[in-house]
Amino acid sequence: MGIDVGTTSLKAAVFDGTGKRLGVVSRDYTLDTDPKTGYVEFDPEKYIEMCHDAIAELSQKCGKPHALAVDTQGETLILADADGRPLCPAVVWLDNRAADEAALIEAHFGKRKVYEVTGQPEITASWPASKLLWFRRNRPEVWEKTEKIFLLEDDLTIAKNLILLLRSEGFTVTHAPTRREALAALAGSRFDLALIDISLPDGNGFTVCTEIKESQDIPVIFLTASGDEASVVTGLNMGADDYITKPFRPRELVARIKTALRKSGVSTSAFEICGLHVDTASGVVKKDGSDVFLSALEYRLLLVFINNPGIIITRNRLLDELWDAAGEFVNDNTLTVYIKRLREKIEKDPANPQIILTVRGTGYRLGDGNASE
Repeated sequence: MGIDVGTTSLKAAVFDGTGKRLGVVSRDYTLDTDPKTGYVEFDPEKYIEMCHDAIAELSQKCGKPHALAVDTQGETLILADADGRPLCPAVVWLDNRAADEAALIEAHFGKRKVYEVTGQPEITASWPASKLLWFRRNRPEVWEKTEKIFLLEDDLTIAKNLILLLRSEGFTVTHAPTRREALAALAGSRFDLALIDISLPDGNGFTVCTEIKESQDIPVIFLTASGDEASVVTGLNMGADDYITKPFRPRELVARIKTALRKSGVSTSAFEICGLHVDTASGVVKKDGSDVFLSALEYRLLLVFINNPGIIITRNRLLDELWDAAGEFVNDNTLTVYIKRLREKIEKDPANPQIILTVRGTGYRLGDGNASE
């Protein structure tokens, strides 16, 4: 199955192994626009709803797909909080409010430098960087709630992939390929976390870590190919909160980032839904005031849903998330058993679940009655 989330319509199609098209659906939508201000916006939740509807309709007509590919419009921006919830309407790539910010970026860096770093010949208002600067200058109440991450990585290929990964998780990323540019960025902005490579063209990440710890009380994670014990010890002694060697597993990196943010107090640690209270900082789970005792795998399964509110989680993704959790083997059959056990412990009526909901033919999602603090 392939899904194209376009500027004004969503199209989805299913093909068999020979390339024959078995079914197709489409959904048109109207953007919110204002020619006077130049804004072009859309409700981000509707993107998700239309994808869910298209998958469900085609699955009913053509059967459950074996693979899914998604193509989206370029440079439409959605700002999200630490829990992945959109903070405002999606700013569609056609939005032209950030023209002044694009000019500021060009004046500060110059076209040549921007081209060398990004490969883009023009600096326009449609750029995510221009839009982010616009939010910082014009919507500070949204900007302050947006999860911001500072990325220091000299390998542009790795940096590009990291930025894509972190942005897909709802983070805002500032990238600096050199020590000098990193210190300049740190001097003018506040961040929630720093990912730092040790080997840089004009120095090393250890000195940047020292600068960060002296000026900002934020977590620091070293992300580098240097995995020897001496480098690890040096980084941790200089105040680093974690150390991940390349190549790394993307989901492990995201999980460690979220853990570091929770420990620093940036992310929410208390979660409530339908009488269930989860303190992710201490790992305590209570139902209607009474302790709930979960196995390590059951607790990890619960966290997957808590960390992905409003998102349908497929069985394959759950299997990936739970792989080798607490040394227990999980396959498609045992996953059903663990879902059943978890529901029996946390639901008031396991036969009519309100916390972990089944999405027929797709997977599961967290119920709607959730709140965090």
